[in-house]
Amino acid sequence: MNRMIAREPTLERLGIAQSLLLEPFGLSEASLSNALRTISEHRIDDADLYFQTTRHEGWSLEEGIVKSGSFSIDQGVGVRAVAGEKTAFAYSDDISLKALHEATLATRAIGRMGQSARADLTKGVRSNPERRLYLPNDPLTSLGDPVCRITSGPKVNEPRASAYAAKKAEEWFRAAGAIDVITVPNTQGPNLSTHATGGTRMGQKAESSVVDPYGFAHESPNLGILGGSTLVTHGARNPTLTIQALAWRTAEHLVKNWKSIGG
Repeated sequence: MNRMIAREPTLERLGIAQSLLLEPFGLSEASLSNALRTISEHRIDDADLYFQTTRHEGWSLEEGIVKSGSFSIDQGVGVRAVAGEKTAFAYSDDISLKALHEATLATRAIGRMGQSARADLTKGVRSNPERRLYLPNDPLTSLGDPVCRITSGPKVNEPRASAYAAKKAEEWFRAAGAIDVITVPNTQGPNLSTHATGGTRMGQKAESSVVDPYGFAHESPNLGILGGSTLVTHGARNPTLTIQALAWRTAEHLVKNWKSIGG
């Protein structure tokens, strides 16, 4: 019995693939045709193009309160060519016209050598497509507002700023009496995870501090300051819980002494 395959579901799937894997990255059917044409310049039996994009989001809740969250994006493009018993395959973790072109050329070069091999192009320069928001049919939109996609990385100035800060830090350490200072080269720029503290330190005397032990300014008793700026020094671990505890302490002190502070 002959079976007929309906065209509508297939066309619908192709439309979804085009809207998710091609259009957001500046690719089209013509781009795919050019890639296959480039591979076919060498004698092959078959060729395939692979596209992948996956997104994962996870939340950890405790008693209805969000404790942690994670979000990751895995995507890439691969090109495969088969000639007899030999297979050439190249892939990149970037989806762009440049990545597709490089994977195509790498696959063709492997095929010319007459052997099976694969090439990893993930260390190449990655593109930054102008895709500010996820697509309207993204499942994450069911959580509420559209989710912004932020792509960041070190530019020319970041490594320079990091090297300058490292040099100044070494000068400070030596001025403070350090005998030996080891500097690790950093080509990625400053670390984005920082815990800045100090600036409006707490203390008993106005001559040597900005706020009292409860976080209220010596010069303006009805001005309370919350945050890491009131810490006198930094501990060995993240200061988040300490900052939270001090904020509760300031709030409790304000409630108990509202008439004298607020009046």
